[in-house]
Amino acid sequence: MLPFKIGGFANIIMETTSSGQLFQRLRKQGYHLVGKHSAVKACKWAGCALRREGKCYKHAFYGIESHRCVQCTPALQFCTLSCRFCWRMMPEISKR
Repeated sequence: MLPFKIGGFANIIMETTSSGQLFQRLRKQGYHLVGKHSAVKACKWAGCALRREGKCYKHAFYGIESHRCVQCTPALQFCTLSCRFCWRMMPEISKR
């Protein structure tokens, strides 16, 4: 299986031999998995907003309340766009 990374700020490279190991690691990181392809995770800024410790850029630019924001994807392992701020797993072509 290809090595994967968590996109965006974490930039963690994970090598897995089975999807079971991959999903186990994701659950440990706070993801809630739906089926074999979707995931939801409460955004770091959601907790910060609830504790009144700050808000993310989406609040300033778009008016989105940080305490209502979640990270959600229907294509956890299948999207290959590699957007700069994406938090989803992206397949890496080569090891870094």
